[in-house]
Amino acid sequence: MKLYKFRSLEKIERIRDILFNSRFHLARWKELNDPMEGFLHYIIYDTELPYKERIRQFINEKNELKICSFSNTFHPILLWSHYANHHKGIAIEITVNPDHYSNLYKVKYGKNIPELNFDLSPSPIDVLKSKINHWAYEREYRVIDRYDTVTIEKITGIYFGLRVENEDKERIKLMVNSPVQFYETKIDFNKNKVLKKM
Repeated sequence: MKLYKFRSLEKIERIRDILFNSRFHLARWKELNDPMEGFLHYIIYDTELPYKERIRQFINEKNELKICSFSNTFHPILLWSHYANHHKGIAIEITVNPDHYSNLYKVKYGKNIPELNFDLSPSPIDVLKSKINHWAYEREYRVIDRYDTVTIEKITGIYFGLRVENEDKERIKLMVNSPVQFYETKIDFNKNKVLKKM
């Protein structure tokens, strides 16, 4: 399976770490750009149980978790605009076997924030792998864990945004530690999406 990580070139040391070590950084969920991130509705039917303590424990566990976001596509223009500095950044293509990563989740999109039944002892991950439909264009996969970084087995490509300067392209090429394919991009004005130049 191919996934893509969009990056601005402004934090060049972070990109060097990714390209040289295949190491991606996780962020606290509260630092992500969705203001509804991590929120939920909860249901409790059995009021005899010590539910307040269970909710407190759930929130504490959720606060320990961090996220690294990927997409399974590089085509949406908005992904480049939002996460690759207005097409002046890159998309890093990784090839992964999902079976090798117990902490990799496909994001589920719904009409509202998740509703969890606390009588069924839900996991905080159920909240953090859920987003509302407004974000569905991202087609997101997430590594959700307590660690600060995750090492991905194989970087297979780097896509340059439409507005990346030639000197930045050459700088990026020098950072790569293994055989990687480099791609220029273009916009298909009929389909309104980003494609790689052939």
